[in-house]
Amino acid sequence: MASVDLKSRQRSPRKTESPVKQLLKQPLGTDEFSVRLPSDKKTCSITGSAFLPDDKLVVADATNKKIKLFSADLKSIAHLETQTAPRDVTTMSNTEIACTLPNDRTVQVIHVGKTMTVSKSFKLDVECYGICYHDNAFYITSGWSTDKEVQIMDTEGVVQQKLRPEKGILRCPLYVTVDGKLDHIYVSDYETGIVGMDMLGNVTFKFSDTETKGFMGICSSPQGEVFICTLQPNGISRVQTETNRVYGSITTLNEPELEPVISLPTFNKGGQRPRSIAFSRKSQKILVSYVGQSVDMMNIYHF
Repeated sequence: MASVDLKSRQRSPRKTESPVKQLLKQPLGTDEFSVRLPSDKKTCSITGSAFLPDDKLVVADATNKKIKLFSADLKSIAHLETQTAPRDVTTMSNTEIACTLPNDRTVQVIHVGKTMTVSKSFKLDVECYGICYHDNAFYITSGWSTDKEVQIMDTEGVVQQKLRPEKGILRCPLYVTVDGKLDHIYVSDYETGIVGMDMLGNVTFKFSDTETKGFMGICSSPQGEVFICTLQPNGISRVQTETNRVYGSITTLNEPELEPVISLPTFNKGGQRPRSIAFSRKSQKILVSYVGQSVDMMNIYHF
């Protein structure tokens, strides 16, 4: 079964548009900044990140159990302590975000301003790892849970669909992003690679090969570009979904591939291993957090 339809989502027809143009090539510059706060007791572990529409930045710090908010010029504004380790975050508006708490199987909606407060909490029947907000709904991966799926949940906590590809396609679905141009879902599965699905859970795209391992954070741009963090090779790549694609329809690539955008030194040569990734719709930049040493630091790549 591709999809368990708990409440159908009505969508207006999409108009056929011209093919996507790739805008991002190689980064023109890089900024490094620290996400460590004076109150932090441990080295940070940023497992999720997102830009707000006004270019503020929110990150999930798993080891310090905090959701942290930074200004567009990377100054700390506020933070919220969570009961258990948060895993991922997504932006709803300039004043609302949401995060996942896998150990509690909970999604929290958080109001952000000069302070941060929890406005809603929703319980799920899966671990809930990655999260993405699109078209008034949350797209949530099941992470390490027994059920390998993506749940689509409305803003009141009602699960509308459970997308379950055939057995083996998803083994460890971690992060998720939605291409708003086509209403298409892309899942980063740590073991099996990148899986693309339509809104009914039909698999339309898969990428995996023997040379690429450790699929981590994934994000998309308004132009339909999809970016993925991988541990081998170590860096950020563009997912070549555009090659045979026209707005209004999507076709599976004969030879799907990744195009390196940001290459990092290998870990055994002192390189950082990328974990989460976020794309700024306002300023066309990519934010990357890392696994390993010096994870208090994050990088912003300008294009």
